Amino acid sequence: MSLNIIQGFKFNRKNTVLHSFDPRAKLVYIVSVLILSLIFSELCPMLIIFVSTILLIIVAKAVNEWLKSIKGSFIIVLMIFMLNYFLLPAENALSLSISLALRFLTIISAFSIFFMTTYPENFALALIKLKVPYDHALAFTMALRFIPTLAKEAQTIIDAQRSRGLELESGNFIIRIKRFTPVFIPLFINSFRRASQIAEAMESRAFGYSNKRSYLHELSFTTYDTLFTLLCIILTSLGLCIKFYLGYSETLVLARPWP
Repeated sequence: MSLNIIQGFKFNRKNTVLHSFDPRAKLVYIVSVLILSLIFSELCPMLIIFVSTILLIIVAKAVNEWLKSIKGSFIIVLMIFMLNYFLLPAENALSLSISLALRFLTIISAFSIFFMTTYPENFALALIKLKVPYDHALAFTMALRFIPTLAKEAQTIIDAQRSRGLELESGNFIIRIKRFTPVFIPLFINSFRRASQIAEAMESRAFGYSNKRSYLHELSFTTYDTLFTLLCIILTSLGLCIKFYLGYSETLVLARPWP
């Protein structure tokens, strides 16, 4: 797995409709995609859900970052497809394996849409609005903000070690893990050093002195946020009805005899 997968979870400041949406509305979208992706295992509905995420990525103007993320997760997608194709005893193993691979790509794409279009501070405010304690919301958003930084720093260390003659792509799995030791050690040291600097900065600003906090920006649901949320809820409810009340099954549909 390449570190390029992190590119799909890095915030990009752009002027699009999705960037202006409330983070809570986009959280509803993620939940909707997760529900629909998990209840359907047939190829046709999974393809429809996947295409819908691609359309939103185009609206967010984040196609290049998304492609880098998909390229970084190619090995995982290939493993999902191969394991299911060779281990599933079903006659439709090929379509089911493609569907499960699409499920993984769909979930990655949905989370990419959220993180690439949501400013971290707005995400923290959304968590606080959802009654998450401020300390937990701050820790979670800070961790998300430093993931791209750590990935970039790890890539810099890898390039530096390769310039010194370190081979990382040869040998079996155990040997490769051992050869990553010169990468992990400086990465961990720099991470602990950065954490110590953040702790000192927070103490110097009297973090935790008062439970009452004020915010520069306040989140509020707009008409577009409400419409987007209602659309997600309606589509999710429709999918649940089609799956459980109408008994949708692509395999049964394909197995019907022609008249």
